[in-house]
Amino acid sequence: SSDVMSQSLGADSLSCSDAAVLAAERGEEAAVLAWLDGGGRVDATYEVGEVSGLTLLMGATNNGQERVVELLLKHGAEINLQANEGG
Repeated sequence: SSDVMSQSLGADSLSCSDAAVLAAERGEEAAVLAWLDGGGRVDATYEVGEVSGLTLLMGATNNGQERVVELLLKHGAEINLQANEGG
């Protein structure tokens, strides 16, 4: 379906691409910026196991990637979002 296509491209999707998540966690600013410039949403979410609602800001913060955190905040990332434990 067309939904699957838009999700895999990442643009205009509510969910993060795996590449964007990895880039944020590894501190790859250029890759995160490229994802945002390509239409990725700064507050897009992803899941890890039973936890959903994770954002790139959380991934960067949890991995001590201060420069990516600053980049995301400059792009309007919501600092007060919270992840949801499964259930």
